[in-house]
Amino acid sequence: MFSDKNHSTNEFVIVLNSLKIYLQFCKIGFLEYLAYRVMNFMHFLSYPIIIFAHIYFYEAVYQVKSEIGSFNLNQVVTYVAISWILRSFYRTYISNTIGMKVRQGQIAMDLVKPINFMGYNLFYAVGKSFYRVFSIALPLVAIFIFSDKIIPPSLDSFLMFLVVIVLAFFIVYLIDFIIGVSAFFFDFNNGFVWTMESIIAFFAGLVVPLTFLPKPLLLIAESLPFQNLYFIPMQFFLGKIGSEVFFEVVVNEIFWIAILFFLSRFLYSLGIQKLTIQGG
Repeated sequence: MFSDKNHSTNEFVIVLNSLKIYLQFCKIGFLEYLAYRVMNFMHFLSYPIIIFAHIYFYEAVYQVKSEIGSFNLNQVVTYVAISWILRSFYRTYISNTIGMKVRQGQIAMDLVKPINFMGYNLFYAVGKSFYRVFSIALPLVAIFIFSDKIIPPSLDSFLMFLVVIVLAFFIVYLIDFIIGVSAFFFDFNNGFVWTMESIIAFFAGLVVPLTFLPKPLLLIAESLPFQNLYFIPMQFFLGKIGSEVFFEVVVNEIFWIAILFFLSRFLYSLGIQKLTIQGG
């Protein structure tokens, strides 16, 4: 009995120590962004410009029609503003970090560390995301919260929104990881990353709400995991969907997390084998 108890205690200590190590990577990600204050200040300035440009565009469009794709003007303004704030939360540049490490051979240093490569990059991404929440997302929320065109969510809608965006963060991370490890197999550069991000942003509903798309494109978007990043969360935020589909949405997000996790593990293992065979 005592040996079992001691064994359980030892396992708990090991897990706790491992968590402390990974939390250090979270701290590194946070502090790394802290060192680039000018870059982050420019990001902070760029987001309101992009958001207001979208808002002015939709204000012009809605002078012709009062409702488009089940959205009125205030709803689409709220959709645009909150979606771009969400983008600041998701955007951690992990795909660039991993891709450049693979391309430049720096990944060899990571492989000799006694830590899980995918795990430490996840915590690194979380640290970066936390910084962007405090430096970009929250100040933007403070700016737009006083706008008479932003529709505030109900408490229930907001809580469901929070749950789905946390799960969406894992989807984003795994997609970024897959894009990053693709550098094992073909030429990797910023142009490739930008192209992939643009495709994802379009089918996620960041460019326009998905209900604005023609039926064929809408069907494609609905079959992909990307709609969970912006379109679905914003449906909850605006109260267009609620508790009646919440469980279904969460299950769908977990399903995609599982699929993307196994795909990323497979591609990473394949890439390491390729690197080993080539003598890397």
